[in-house]
Amino acid sequence: MSILITSCFASIWWTYRLHQTGTDNFPQKVIHGIIVNTEEDDTIYTNLIEQLDTYQYYTYRKIIGKMTDIQALDRIIEDTTSWYLLCSSSEQNAITKYNGVLEDHYFIAVEGECRLIRL
Repeated sequence: MSILITSCFASIWWTYRLHQTGTDNFPQKVIHGIIVNTEEDDTIYTNLIEQLDTYQYYTYRKIIGKMTDIQALDRIIEDTTSWYLLCSSSEQNAITKYNGVLEDHYFIAVEGECRLIRL
């Protein structure tokens, strides 16, 4: 009986740990940050390259990716609110170490590694 209980507990623990290592919450947290802090008719420029369709689909926002902060400033669309989503690696930390052309603009921290900057 003890072998059965021990093996069941070990199986549950192993399955839980396997599930935790395969879960990437980064896109979900970025999507949530965009939804909470922007409006549906806002345009969002970003330096992100991957999963742009996913972000656009779940946020119901126009998202234009693969852009630098300078390119985003040049392409601001009239009559809409524009944002720039800057995400970086943890070593570069977009929240505390960003010193680009948009450093004086209002921003909101999103997901610890991203900065949502109002253009």
